[in-house]
Amino acid sequence: MDVAARTAANRRLLADFFDGLDESQLETQSLCSAWTVREVLGHSAMPFSVGIGRLLWRTLLARGSIDRASA
Repeated sequence: MDVAARTAANRRLLADFFDGLDESQLETQSLCSAWTVREVLGHSAMPFSVGIGRLLWRTLLARGSIDRASA
């Protein structure tokens, strides 16, 4: 299996995992004190929904902090 196929398979597994969570599980505090599990999911999906230009713009607005831009 090539890297692209493995990556796609792992993304499907992750999507299936998150799809199985209920509302209270999604609102649980993650290991990152600033984010819930739902927000971690949003962060992990960000590369598929936010283009590089938008991310760079948000990073500039966040004074160079990718963490603040992501939040």
